Amino acid sequence: MFYLKTKYFTRWAGKEGIALPGKGKSGGARTILFYQKDRKLIFCFGFSKNQQENLSDVQLKALNKLSDSFQNINEEATKKDIKHNEFIRISGMEVQP
Repeated sequence: MFYLKTKYFTRWAGKEGIALPGKGKSGGARTILFYQKDRKLIFCFGFSKNQQENLSDVQLKALNKLSDSFQNINEEATKKDIKHNEFIRISGMEVQP
């Protein structure tokens, strides 16, 4: 199983951080993940709720298209994308038996 993040998500999380303690419900963040059972989980997109309450229609359509294309990426292509830094592998998230 691959645990990955996109370059966009990496930049966003580096600026915003994911955990926003003490911010209350409206001061938190939303993260968008793509999950392919037993194959990969990709942290794809994120935004602070104080900047944007929810996804816009344009963002939702774009993420739906992106989700469709991610579903068609096989293991070999995923490894190639990791090698070329299209995806960044997240260490420490491996499932223990």
